[in-house]
Amino acid sequence: MQIEHELYIERILSTFEFESVQKVMKFLDWKWVFSKDDESGIPSIRELKETARRLLVDCANDPQDNSEHATGGFTAMKDHKHWFRLSFVLESWEEPGDEELGVLCENATQVEEEKSQKDFSSPLAGLQP
Repeated sequence: MQIEHELYIERILSTFEFESVQKVMKFLDWKWVFSKDDESGIPSIRELKETARRLLVDCANDPQDNSEHATGGFTAMKDHKHWFRLSFVLESWEEPGDEELGVLCENATQVEEEKSQKDFSSPLAGLQP
């Protein structure tokens, strides 16, 4: 890992509001599993910081220009300019890009064509004996 990446990570960890994350987790009773024995609980501030650090270091060490690692609500990202970001996400939604959307539309059209060719007038229609 490059020295400047270590500095970025330390700056993020020193300014990120882990206390707010822990408050939200307590309010929602959001627990992490800590062991193979399924022992769970709301993480301490130290555990939150350790997890965030591990995700950021994983991004820094990833040879890809764009990298994203996530667990337990945290998402760490590195972009092609080597900007780092740490988020705690409660909910998110993503729409596909144009290329992916084209594939989705093509697949949906195929499914609709297959449906139109089947006889759904009987609950047993289309089943083989």
